Amino acid sequence: LWSDLQNRGSIDVDPTSDVGVLRSPDHMRAPRSARRKESTMCGIVGYVGPKDALDVLVPGLEGLEYRGYDSAGVALIGTDGLAVTKTAGRMADLVKALQEEPVHGSIGIGHTRWATHGAPTTGNAHPHRDCDGTVAVIHNGIVENWAALRAKLDVDREEVGR
Repeated sequence: LWSDLQNRGSIDVDPTSDVGVLRSPDHMRAPRSARRKESTMCGIVGYVGPKDALDVLVPGLEGLEYRGYDSAGVALIGTDGLAVTKTAGRMADLVKALQEEPVHGSIGIGHTRWATHGAPTTGNAHPHRDCDGTVAVIHNGIVENWAALRAKLDVDREEVGR
């Protein structure tokens, strides 16, 4: 799959670091100077492998800074389970939070958010956790059917006695 995506020009792979960055074809065609002026959007980076995921996620998110964002966060699975760190503000704020309370794991996801709905706050930053703290989710775009999803989750929670 990776080689197929790379051959179609929709993924850049750095063979020295095993990092892939998924890009839309339009994004790949525009010169970087033009992308900086036009792009204000969320970004997602993920990693599964033998390294500490933060060593891949943080540089990956920093590489997306030119797109514009107002908050950032990461979720990692390590020996202590799922850990989520997120902050409003710049990547430097996230890096500082990670230095103050280090988290480690070899599986992780990271997100930079451009607030289209909801204020740019730490609470609205991604990743979001489920009520049990066992699942972390990041997404791009607006979840239009959020009310129906919430109602379904509330019903499911009642059925299992939560």
